[in-house]
Amino acid sequence: MLEASENLYKLLVKVSPDATIITNLKWKIINASQQAFNLFGADTAKLNGKNFIDLIASVDQDEAMKNLEKILFKSYIRNIEYVLIRQDGSKFI
Repeated sequence: MLEASENLYKLLVKVSPDATIITNLKWKIINASQQAFNLFGADTAKLNGKNFIDLIASVDQDEAMKNLEKILFKSYIRNIEYVLIRQDGSKFI
């Protein structure tokens, strides 16, 4: 049953129209939607296994780490924007 639930969850992320990234507790990317790959200009091999923090511009990394810790203990945060970095080095919000 657990395996079926995991497979369904992975499928939902894969086909999501939103840019969705799943990490483990060490912030390593373990799954992402196609829209996330498109936004970051990366394919699965280049995004999976990467540290999520490395996708955030250095100016926003400290705040992002604080907010990621809040998510772990409070379950959610709202209205957050970061400067992110694409595979080619260009930036977007």
